[in-house]
Amino acid sequence: MSDIKRIESLEEYPCADPQYVSRHTAFWVDQAIVYFEILNPEQAIIHCDKKILENSALLEEVIQEFRFYSYHITQFLNEQHQLVKKFPPIELTLVEINDLQPSQFYVNQEKILQCSGWIENLHHLIIPVHPNTNFICDGHTRLYAALQKGFRKCYIYTAEESGDYLLDFVKMARERNIFHVADLQPLSDSEYKTLWWQFCDDYFAHKN
Repeated sequence: MSDIKRIESLEEYPCADPQYVSRHTAFWVDQAIVYFEILNPEQAIIHCDKKILENSALLEEVIQEFRFYSYHITQFLNEQHQLVKKFPPIELTLVEINDLQPSQFYVNQEKILQCSGWIENLHHLIIPVHPNTNFICDGHTRLYAALQKGFRKCYIYTAEESGDYLLDFVKMARERNIFHVADLQPLSDSEYKTLWWQFCDDYFAHKN
C-alpha cells in the first residue's frame, strides 16, 4: 500500500493549493500532491505528476481514496480532458438537509467560512449517507455552511463502505441532543482539533 491521505490543513502541508484543501480534494501521495478538480456531479480532473498517471496501480489507489469521500464521481479525466478511469453511475436523491442525522458533534468555524466561499449550488452539496439510513458520513461542514447561506436541500447517495463505527457516532450524537445539522456546535479551529480529533483518537484506540 502507498502512503495516501487527504490533506486536512495547510499547517501540515503549506505547499498545497488552498482552494483544493478547503474543498477537501487535495491528497498527499508518496511525497507528492494530487488534486481533484470536480467539474460536475460525475466528473473530476486529476492534477498530478505524470509518474502517478502512468502508474496504474497507484492511480487506482488514489482514485479509490478520493471516492471514499466523493463516491458520486465516476469519471476521471487527465489535464487534457481525456478519460483515464470510469465507474458505473451513482444514483443521487434530493432531500431536505434538516432530515439528515449528523454523526459528529462539532463543526470547525474556520472551515465553515472556507466552504461558504465556494458553495454556489446543489452540485456542491452531494453527501454520502450510511446504507438504508439518513446518517451523514461526511460533509457536515458543507451542510452547516449551506444552511447559513439559505440552502435547504442537498443531494445524497449511499456510501456502501461506510464503517460500522458511524452507528456508534450517531448514537453518541443523539445522546448529546444532536438530531439535525443545525444542532452541531461551531468551534474555533484549535477547539475543534482538541475536542473532535481527540474524541476520534480515543474512540478508535479503545476499539483497537
